Amino acid sequence: MAEAFAVFVQLWFAFTPSIGENEKDAARREAWNQYQKFVEYVATQMEGGSSVH
Repeated sequence: MAEAFAVFVQLWFAFTPSIGENEKDAARREAWNQYQKFVEYVATQMEGGSSVH
């Protein structure tokens, strides 16, 4: 598990662009919006008894 997590973190940093200070608030809002969509999707799938793919 630790090795898999380390690989995930390396990939995260490799593909996550650096952003300027003036863009960070907008990036946080967009990340939160995307997270909310993900949570809603998972909740919908679980309510219907479907597996998450």
